Amino acid sequence: MTSPMTQSELILYLRENRDAILAEWAEFLRFSSISADPAFREPCHQCASWVLRTLERMEFRAELLPTSGLPLVYGELLGDPTLPRVLVYGHYDVQPPDPLELWKSPPYEPELREGRVWARGAADDKGPVLFMLKALEVLRQRGLLRNTIRVLIEGEEESGSPGLSASVEHYRDRVQADVLLVSDTGAPSLDRGFVTAGLRGLAAIEFRLHGPRADIHSGVFGGIVRNPAIELSKIIASCFDSAGRVAVEGFYDGFIEPSESLRTAAEEGVLLTSEQIEQILGVPPTGGEQGRGIGERRGLRPTLEVNGLFSGYTGHGNKTIIPQSASVKFSARLVPNQDPRRTLDALVAHVTARVPEGMRLEIVHSEDTGGALRIDPDGRFIRTARAVLAELHGTPAALVWEGGSVPVLGRLVATSGAEPVLVGYSLPSDNFHSPNESFGLDQAERVFTFTAAFLQELGRQ
Repeated sequence: MTSPMTQSELILYLRENRDAILAEWAEFLRFSSISADPAFREPCHQCASWVLRTLERMEFRAELLPTSGLPLVYGELLGDPTLPRVLVYGHYDVQPPDPLELWKSPPYEPELREGRVWARGAADDKGPVLFMLKALEVLRQRGLLRNTIRVLIEGEEESGSPGLSASVEHYRDRVQADVLLVSDTGAPSLDRGFVTAGLRGLAAIEFRLHGPRADIHSGVFGGIVRNPAIELSKIIASCFDSAGRVAVEGFYDGFIEPSESLRTAAEEGVLLTSEQIEQILGVPPTGGEQGRGIGERRGLRPTLEVNGLFSGYTGHGNKTIIPQSASVKFSARLVPNQDPRRTLDALVAHVTARVPEGMRLEIVHSEDTGGALRIDPDGRFIRTARAVLAELHGTPAALVWEGGSVPVLGRLVATSGAEPVLVGYSLPSDNFHSPNESFGLDQAERVFTFTAAFLQELGRQ
């Protein structure tokens, strides 16, 4: 039997093949695979085909699975049926790059600077996907991939995974597994290994408040006609109390206050001080419900955020108008036992009740993308992952409760029957979802070495 690859051997492989791997990564990043914008459907399909060809080169049986939206890329390599089956999940779509003027280099022309690759999707999620696939590739080449491996790379995660959510039951046989391995998560630092113990659910909605039939002169009509921008701002403000708590009736339905031990564990997983977070973000972490720790506010409590606010004239100089309408985009991050649809209903009722006389409210878009995911920290494969991380980093692995969401994972776990193992290396400073996104070569190395070491350990179980 071939001896397992050690951490040093894995790192040596990466460094010896550095140029070829960077070139492959750059190819992947050049696709403007924006799932949210129909204008980018063709680059999304081209990117899916690229991932398909990559799996075929790795000698996986691969295919594109149709959905109501963008295709899923699926690959399978059969192994020893007595060993745990592994489902590897990721996504090939990316966020829009706007605002373009803030990028230091073009978002779809990857650049290597200061030991980091800069491009849209470098961290979320093309970097982690590629280096998970490279780990599978080297183990396959060395005869060390003993488990049955199934790979599922979707194209709509950044849009709430509507295609995968609607079709996952149809593809039930293909996704059956014992372990669901995901690297689309983050870590507070690279000083030690982290296993994500929870992800929040997500619901989103856009409202438009209509006023006059068209933009009107603010001098002629100012003071006698309600301004949609002002009235919408009042409605937004009414959604929060002075202590940062969401003031929408019914918003907290189903929410269970976290135990003292869970709150303590969440704070221990933060690691960064308020000063360090301020240095990274440029603002102090003082938002949300006052009097609660960073870990609790970020991972254990629901939140309501304004993602976009639009009204009137936004060009250079002044245009003295009362705008015809005003729009707001909300997103809610939810915790276990909260129903996303019920949360949206509560928000609709709150906003509707506050529409002034003579104005009209329109619900432009409403999206329930999935509930929260909470992981058993004592699960069999979580214990395996923590042991592998401790060996790789030389320090005990920690649990971290993420504030973000991978909404489809709850449905995928329920359908596949797999225990989720979420180990990611994206850092707060990577600017995912923002201009100047990047992913460090050291982070990519950690994704690669953990994936390879974890799979080799599963091959001995």
